[in-house]
Amino acid sequence: MSANVAERPAARVTSGARNLSWLGERLDGWADLIEGAAERAPEVVKAFQERISARQMPNVQHESSALTTGGLVDKKRPYQLVHTPIGAAVAVYIGQFGSDLYVAWDLFIRPVWNMMVVWGILGVGAVLGLFQAFGRDPWTGHTRFSFLGWIVATIGLSILFAFLVGGAGLVVKRNPLAFFRKELDAFDADDITAMTLAVHKSLLQAIDVVGIDIHLLRVKEQFRGGRRDRLI
Repeated sequence: MSANVAERPAARVTSGARNLSWLGERLDGWADLIEGAAERAPEVVKAFQERISARQMPNVQHESSALTTGGLVDKKRPYQLVHTPIGAAVAVYIGQFGSDLYVAWDLFIRPVWNMMVVWGILGVGAVLGLFQAFGRDPWTGHTRFSFLGWIVATIGLSILFAFLVGGAGLVVKRNPLAFFRKELDAFDADDITAMTLAVHKSLLQAIDVVGIDIHLLRVKEQFRGGRRDRLI
């Protein structure tokens, strides 16, 4: 199976800030400390951005963003984020640590809502709610439509169907949210693997192009292939 290569190319978008919780669950990562190279950080960042953009990865977005911890003591740190609509994101940090240069990337997976299921529940609830919204006027004998009754019926039926879908998920997959979230298939795992490898190689190339010997860096021997149970 190969990654999809015929869709929308990557584009770097500079955004404001994202909370760390947006990333989801950490699945894989790599890091190293390059001694005495702190001043090369801006050069490595620029070279990394250029290489990621040049790859034109399908359905992948690259942005320069600050990740924050949130809360009363809101810590902030600049990252390069490479992410996909299916909930996978690689957070790349390139920064000074004293007189040294610290480089790292981490792969995260976050659950993405299955909007087909959500809209399906709302749609069925709305259609069936129409039947509940029509009633006969006891004074005139005419059939009348109650908009408020339709809204109430739609909400009530949608909640009922949501509980039924959640119950099915609990019985079938032992997770009430199983059918409300998109599951990653084999093709998704391949695309995430390709994106992760592209980020890793782009970071090494960026380090190399500024004159740092990448042969001195830690070698990453295994990658999580888009899923926790898959090693490549």
